[in-house]
Amino acid sequence: LSVLLGSVLMLARRWPPGLRLPLAAMVLLLFLCLAGAQPSVMRVGHQRWQLVPSPQALWALQQRQRSEPRQPITGTWLGFKPSVPQRRWLLKHGAGARFVGL
Repeated sequence: LSVLLGSVLMLARRWPPGLRLPLAAMVLLLFLCLAGAQPSVMRVGHQRWQLVPSPQALWALQQRQRSEPRQPITGTWLGFKPSVPQRRWLLKHGAGARFVGL
């Protein structure tokens, strides 16, 4: 799924300028709906973005990172407003240089 999303967003460069952002946003929304409440990693070119749509997805990410080695992340997109402890954990555990959220 993330490979498909990355490919579609790379093709967005060829879309007319007025349609790029709305179409890319719709593709991202579709991806998040299909991914459910699980954290995902999306590749766009050489960048790797974590997508964390809900607090439950953050909890799943926290559990997963205890057992899996971490790979470099460009940034993290959050679909919710994190609490102070959640924000602290994200910054400590490699949320990436960019942190986008509500």
